[in-house]
Amino acid sequence: MKTRTTILICACAALTALSCAERPTAAEDDVLGVWADADSELLRTERFALLFERCDTLLTATLHRLDPDTALLGRVVFGPRGIVGQQLGASPACGFDPGKRLPSGELRLLVDGRERQLRRIERIVPTAPYEMLRAESGEVGSCLQQWTSGASIGVDDEAVQFEAGTNRHSYMFLLSPAMVYCRAARMRYGDRGALFAQNIRLMANSNTGEYTAEMADDNAAVSGAPLHIDEAKFRPDQCTFDADGIYWSFIGFDGETILLNGCGETYRFDRPETKAGPDEWFAFEKY
Repeated sequence: MKTRTTILICACAALTALSCAERPTAAEDDVLGVWADADSELLRTERFALLFERCDTLLTATLHRLDPDTALLGRVVFGPRGIVGQQLGASPACGFDPGKRLPSGELRLLVDGRERQLRRIERIVPTAPYEMLRAESGEVGSCLQQWTSGASIGVDDEAVQFEAGTNRHSYMFLLSPAMVYCRAARMRYGDRGALFAQNIRLMANSNTGEYTAEMADDNAAVSGAPLHIDEAKFRPDQCTFDADGIYWSFIGFDGETILLNGCGETYRFDRPETKAGPDEWFAFEKY
């Protein structure tokens, strides 16, 4: 049985980390990608590190900027009944550990004094901006996959919003006055739409009253498992909720835009421009 002592240790470590200001050590080169173990998931790019961690009943999401200097951009701690800690705004990195590759290939990571060994479930290859595909018949799935790749950040005095897409995963980190929404999901795109399967969801929405704090029981097993689309579950007039995930169905396209039916609203995907695209670009790997 989990003890009150364990809960307090996790809570104290999480809350202490919101205020400390230690200098990080230098990062190693070969750590880019998506890493996970049963209770955590790390997205590591050249410029950002987004970490989700479960410690007893607490779920934490932490976003660091790594370039040009290392800084904590935001952190939130979800408890069983509400948010128990939150920090917003760039501040000196707080005991940030860039990780160390082990001979086994795993990534050794220290999180608030706790050691984790994560395995890489997807590689990320950074690239310079490039001309992306234009939507046409037979290329809708490839366009959706390519157009959503990369990482983007927006920061002001009241909010931070980070979005990232890899060839197989999708991430969001949003702290704002009205909503906190941090999630990790697997994605699979096809010519008839997209399959969206969340394995981590942290949501506190003051407008709707939703409060959700969930991570898959064995996060690495779920996040690392391939998604398989069932074409029969796509319906252009609605999205479909299924054990596999949520099916967003294709509605239409022109060369620069694709529309999907997304659970009560229309999701619009625009082709990124080389001069106005994401802050980081990732190489496209066709399924």
